[in-house]
Amino acid sequence: AALLLHAPSVNGLEGVPFQDLLHEDDKTAFCERLEDSTKASITSENGDTATLANVSCSMPGNMRDSMGNRVRVQLFYTSVQDVNDELFHVIGIREDSVEEQL
Repeated sequence: AALLLHAPSVNGLEGVPFQDLLHEDDKTAFCERLEDSTKASITSENGDTATLANVSCSMPGNMRDSMGNRVRVQLFYTSVQDVNDELFHVIGIREDSVEEQL
């Protein structure tokens, strides 16, 4: 619920880079994991390598609310290619409650 406390604007969060919503301590780790997930590959018995564009990952993290306060979350993400072979990312966010942290 704390993440919903962002100040209202005409465009909401449209156009805001996702990593700008992360707490400073987690920006680099998230970007590295996202990059790693798009580079994942597997090698077959005959040596052919195929890139896995839809590797799903998760990580604990911290986001910022409208006041800059830290909000503990679990991030779930995957990379998917659309019909035009363009890569895009789907990110799910689950806020950790105080009870879960105890």
